[in-house]
Amino acid sequence: MKRVLASGFAVAAVWATAAVAQAPGQPAPPNFQPPGETVRRPAGVPPATAASPVVVPTQAPPPVPRALTPAELEELRKRMIGGTQGMILKPGEIQDVRRAVQDAQGAGNFPGRDGRMPRPEPRLLTVTQEVSRSAPETLHLAYGVVSPITFVDAKGAPWPIASVAYDPRLFAQDGTGCGQDTTLGATQVPAGAGADRPTSINLMPCRYDTWGNILIRLEAVPYPIPLMVLSGQSETVDIPVTVRVAGTSPLTPVKVVTASAPVRKAGPPGPPRGPAPIDTTALLHLFGAGTPPTGAQKLVATGGAQAWLYRERMYVRVQGDLVSPQPVASADASGGYRIYEFLRPASRLVAERGDGAETAITIEF
Repeated sequence: MKRVLASGFAVAAVWATAAVAQAPGQPAPPNFQPPGETVRRPAGVPPATAASPVVVPTQAPPPVPRALTPAELEELRKRMIGGTQGMILKPGEIQDVRRAVQDAQGAGNFPGRDGRMPRPEPRLLTVTQEVSRSAPETLHLAYGVVSPITFVDAKGAPWPIASVAYDPRLFAQDGTGCGQDTTLGATQVPAGAGADRPTSINLMPCRYDTWGNILIRLEAVPYPIPLMVLSGQSETVDIPVTVRVAGTSPLTPVKVVTASAPVRKAGPPGPPRGPAPIDTTALLHLFGAGTPPTGAQKLVATGGAQAWLYRERMYVRVQGDLVSPQPVASADASGGYRIYEFLRPASRLVAERGDGAETAITIEF
């Protein structure tokens, strides 16, 4: 019975609501929506009517470009050429840029300090056995300058080098060095077949400011010779360098005198035996002219050089200046040649041409 009454009340409520909504002269409730409308229209917006076609305004076609007159073409050409010429450097400006680049390169490679070149000065060092118990000597070198270092004995005879130890990242010795991956350690100086080892080395620092040392071992010398090397800190550069070693070089021939007859008292001098000695100047002129004296033995030489062996001395005729080893005498010859005299034969020589390039010379005996 209660369920029937509840249903009746619900139906009555629905009818009452519909009657209120449809009563004439009464406003519709706020949330009332007429049947058939699913979207609420905002206030002030008229109801949508039938779709009207969209009118797109038509645009006039672009005008056809006219051909340029000769005067206009000439004006356009002048403007293009003028704009291009304005972007190209003038010859004077190119020279200024070139000069600035050269000045910068020269300043970066300048071997001196404050615009002053280091002054070359010869250097003589004396080495004894006390070198193993004293501070080593310091050589002042310069970047870009190759300094020859020659070893001699007390009488000036050349002393052969057995090995050289140095850091190739700091120094270049005879063209070997200045590489990043070069192996460190001692470098043996090989001797040519039937000849002596070199008696000098050529050293150059790899940088402007360099500080390091080299170790030189000489033949028949029980102790190494250390030398400190400094560059970029002096107004002078040591070139050439001569190291005088106490003792006698193994290259010096040993004369053995045998007494085959009883010693007699000195008497009046007798007639000279054998050929008379020839003056060194005359010999240099003969070899320099390419006309060696009788008895001279011609040797096989490379590098455009000529070599002879005469009375246990070697004479070399070459174009340019000889860098290594050091000769005992030299003289100018015709045709831009120079003639050099050596106390003993040497199989390896280094000459410097007029353009500064070094040439290795090999001599076979």
